[in-house]
Amino acid sequence: MGSSTLSIIALCAISVHENLEAKLRNGEAVVVCPSLEDYALIQEKVCKKLLQAENKVKAVELSVIELPCCYALIGMVSEALRTFASKNSEKRIIPIYVKNVEPHLMERVEAELM
Repeated sequence: MGSSTLSIIALCAISVHENLEAKLRNGEAVVVCPSLEDYALIQEKVCKKLLQAENKVKAVELSVIELPCCYALIGMVSEALRTFASKNSEKRIIPIYVKNVEPHLMERVEAELM
């Protein structure tokens, strides 16, 4: 993992995320969906990525859209970070930066696909 930021991307926001393919290939991103995946699975995915990063993650960038399930994802990721910190001997603060994908961008992407 080359970057110090882990990108967690809601499934519905992947179409407008920059450099998604490169981030996935480099292990710098994880795609999740709180509507389709179990809470424990999302927590496991996030903790696994943090472990793979070997304490190099300095921040989490969370890409969501304006839906209730995406807002729930913010709490899920926060809880995953707390769980990771309680299991990890090194105690440190990892900030979460929430990036809202604007709904009009989704419409533009859908129009381009047609």
